[in-house]
Amino acid sequence: MNINGFSGVPGKDNPLSSASKDAAKTREASVQAKPAAPAPEKGKSAPGDSVVLSAQARSLQKLESQISDLPEVDTDRVADLKARIDSGEYQVNSRSVAGKLLSF
Repeated sequence: MNINGFSGVPGKDNPLSSASKDAAKTREASVQAKPAAPAPEKGKSAPGDSVVLSAQARSLQKLESQISDLPEVDTDRVADLKARIDSGEYQVNSRSVAGKLLSF
């Protein structure tokens, strides 16, 4: 099929196929022509590089620091529960446990 000089067959009387090939070659050449910037030494940033953290990012960093200082286990709560179990004061509500297991 030939419409307005285009055959629809790649590479055969199709000016678009050669134009797109030329454009691709030009892009490829420009990418190859650019020299790579030297990498900064390990642990050092390149001259002129800087990072500015937003107030929200600084707040998150502060919270992360505070959380990391907390113990993973609430030892006071564990001691209280152990004492209540040992004394027979702690009663397990089986319906509540079953309901929470089913909702999980």
